[in-house]
Amino acid sequence: MTTIQPKSQIISNVSSKRALFEGKNEKAQQVGDKPVSSLPNKGNGKISNRIAMYLNNVQGSSQPQAQRKPLNIKKVSFQPMPVQQEVQKKEVKHQEQPAKHKEPTSTRTLLQQVKSQQSPQPEQTQKKPEEVKVKAASVHTVSAQQSASGSKMDMIKNSAIFKAVIQLLLNTLPGTKFELASPDKDPKLLTGAYFDPKTNTVVLDKNAPLDTTLDNLIFELCNAKNAAKFEAINQAYQKGQITPSEYGQQYAAAEFDTQMRYTDIFLQLKKDGHSLANNAQQALAWVDRTDSNYVQTKDTTRLFESFMKEPHDKKADKLSTSSLPTPEMYTFEKLEKLRGPALFKRLEGELGQGKIPQKLSSWIRHEFPTDNYGYKRAKAYEEVLGQLKTELKKDPVSVAKLENLQLPEQLLEHATLRAGANVMPKVK
Repeated sequence: MTTIQPKSQIISNVSSKRALFEGKNEKAQQVGDKPVSSLPNKGNGKISNRIAMYLNNVQGSSQPQAQRKPLNIKKVSFQPMPVQQEVQKKEVKHQEQPAKHKEPTSTRTLLQQVKSQQSPQPEQTQKKPEEVKVKAASVHTVSAQQSASGSKMDMIKNSAIFKAVIQLLLNTLPGTKFELASPDKDPKLLTGAYFDPKTNTVVLDKNAPLDTTLDNLIFELCNAKNAAKFEAINQAYQKGQITPSEYGQQYAAAEFDTQMRYTDIFLQLKKDGHSLANNAQQALAWVDRTDSNYVQTKDTTRLFESFMKEPHDKKADKLSTSSLPTPEMYTFEKLEKLRGPALFKRLEGELGQGKIPQKLSSWIRHEFPTDNYGYKRAKAYEEVLGQLKTELKKDPVSVAKLENLQLPEQLLEHATLRAGANVMPKVK
């Protein structure tokens, strides 16, 4: 069996492979023709009865969540340490005292005076104001960053699309929240946004334009509605109940459901006169190109077929995983996380204990590639199946089970292109 992905990665995978169809490879940070905030008069800021009924029927209504208030951070001013003032006063007082009659100085007295002049205490006292100054600068820097995030959060919550759609989506997802972060500190934000099921939080790129941020938030909230479905598919694969190819098919079908929720929302927003970000424009263009009657019929048959069979990104390089159809893309990525011991355990569970010859047992567990970024595991997986079929050719039942685990031809061609003709060493 393969190692389970952490829950926090399950849904983020969907975000990173978000279908944009003719232009799916474009980053989420792309901006539409106009920002949403610049069009207050094009939409009335209220969603039509049609989309309100759609959202409430999907999940059921719940009490609106209280909007979070922006951070109110007070400036902190620092005064010099009073001990410094005290030391200065003492020095001045000492200087004002009249000179006394000097007695003859002994050698011991001179040594004591030199020792007292070398005392480090005054230097330590002088360093304190500098330390306070550094701390004050640090606090002001953090305050500025928090104020910037608070300002962006206010812009999101005050936007017409937030009031028309996003608040309604949040009402159907009790406990779900969203936050802003920087891609510099969170590499997963390179895709623009992701949903973390572990914390039930949508994480957004605070540096993205407002219309792109709103677009990403809607998509990830649609993702959140399917969180349980994605987790169930992953668990079924981990338990050996579905094959790698079946995993890819089911995962892609769940993503199609997310895509259509998102598309239906933006079809209505466009009808209500709202400006759309580039991602939404591309999604609606795909719908119109694939089935121009969908708006009237709501029949997803042709759209589903296109989603499952066409390349995930038509503009992607042939060496890119996204050049594959969406199901094959997810299968390939799942196999690239596979390790030898987990593969052996899965094959043994499929064929039966003791069916795998001893020489192949060690070969599978110890010779299977371990490089996480080598893109060789899908090809190695197919080579292992081929070697087992040769060894068990006199057992037709086992051969049939192995054939059921084999990869689609298109995926195998891509795996060979990425890894080369041979990955696994010869069996000793």
